[in-house]
Amino acid sequence: MAEKKVLVKKDECSKFLLTGMPGESWVGISCIDEAKTGARTFRMGLLEIEPGKKAGLHCHDCEEAMYVLEGKGAFEIDGKYYEAEPGDSVFVKSGEPHGRHKNLGDKTFRYIYVTGPVVNLYEAGPLIRPQVPEDNYLPGGGKASVKVEEIK
Repeated sequence: MAEKKVLVKKDECSKFLLTGMPGESWVGISCIDEAKTGARTFRMGLLEIEPGKKAGLHCHDCEEAMYVLEGKGAFEIDGKYYEAEPGDSVFVKSGEPHGRHKNLGDKTFRYIYVTGPVVNLYEAGPLIRPQVPEDNYLPGGGKASVKVEEIK
């Protein structure tokens, strides 16, 4: 087994282009996750939404916090939009619909996200682990359909 990192340099983060419905396109950068660091109870990274774009609606069975670094945008949480700018923080409860976050400015809307643990009941016994993209689902049930493409 490879040694787990304590320091993850910016060029070691995994970068993905995510696309959903028309107009939904955003970049996810995964920095702290189980594969890189051995983190078992949370996941942390960065999301970037370009002007005129938004992220896709979804839910997951863990809490999430976001902290705005750059740009101006709006976070949709449980059907209501909250405008945010650098220095603002957002909290999403477990199971709460969110994700049509959108860029309201003319520069990249960039924010840090941290997702809490989920209980994986599909393995032998309950296992607490970080939330991963496959855990996302639509409000009312069903799989969130997002295309994920790794960016090199």
